[in-house]
Amino acid sequence: MKTNMMDWVGPLTEETPGEPSLTKSQQRRAQVRRAQIQHRQRKAHYVKKLETDTERYREMIANIRREASEIHAENEVIRAQLLEHSSKLPLDQSLAFLDKIPAPLTHTVPENSNSNDNVTMMLGYDDIMKTPCFSISSEAGETVIDERIFSDSPLNPQLPDMTPHQIQQAINFILALEHICRDHSHPSHFPSSSSFPSSENHSNGLTGRASGHTLMATSLALRTAPPTVFSAAKKTRLFPGSSISFRPPSPDSPDAVSWKTSGLTLQNLYGLACSLHGKDDEEITPVQVWFELVRRYGVETVLSGIDEMKREFVGVVKCPAHFGAVLERGAFESVVGRVLGCAAA
Repeated sequence: MKTNMMDWVGPLTEETPGEPSLTKSQQRRAQVRRAQIQHRQRKAHYVKKLETDTERYREMIANIRREASEIHAENEVIRAQLLEHSSKLPLDQSLAFLDKIPAPLTHTVPENSNSNDNVTMMLGYDDIMKTPCFSISSEAGETVIDERIFSDSPLNPQLPDMTPHQIQQAINFILALEHICRDHSHPSHFPSSSSFPSSENHSNGLTGRASGHTLMATSLALRTAPPTVFSAAKKTRLFPGSSISFRPPSPDSPDAVSWKTSGLTLQNLYGLACSLHGKDDEEITPVQVWFELVRRYGVETVLSGIDEMKREFVGVVKCPAHFGAVLERGAFESVVGRVLGCAAA
């Protein structure tokens, strides 16, 4: 019986009509080539997509920068309009009261002066609020007289008698809340001939830029401040941890900044509070804060929580558009509720 040799060995490769037969190594090389081609294609597509995304992001960034520039320009226009028009409103409402405040003393006050409302102001550091601020110095307690507010008002019907120390605490509390505006004034804002502008020339403010700062306790205190005080206040903005002391100048603390001033009394501050907008507005000023708290809780209760309130008010007081220190009514009520609780009906 004959055996066909080809039948016993069988075909080595399966041939496809019209295609040459490939060995296994050739097949592997073909697969590698196809993979390389596919990889190059994917890479090209990915690079093209990255380039497209980069171009799109650059256009987006350019558009955002252009919009930001336009918004900034609009804000500057709005700021200029507010400074020109809106800032006149609080001055118009309060000039009648401000004209009644006595003219400020000169920078140099005799040592034997007996003026009852002559006090020593200091630029120092409040350890509770952790910020520089103005205050009545500790030696001023003997010169601040015991006052009574005789004017009845829904805001504060007849403030009870207060000791000199309590009055000092009250005024320093107001000044501490106004700390954010300590460097917002300039000597040119305060004319030397009179305490405040008359109604005929109020459009220019305090011989400078008119603003809500006019109706602050700080402005009353700065009417007689020497130029060095304004310079020192500017430095506290750059160096808030400065070593300015509350104590009067002495060999131990030569850097203390102090000066004499008049008119900074609770009676005058109460007049400022009454001349401002009502209590139902969305904002409240530091001057209004004190008298509203006393109306609700009484002097003793307010003074017992004064340090905690100062601590809670850190970051709450703002100076929007440099129009003076204010607190949002909601934030004010929240702090007062936490510290003093609900006022008795």
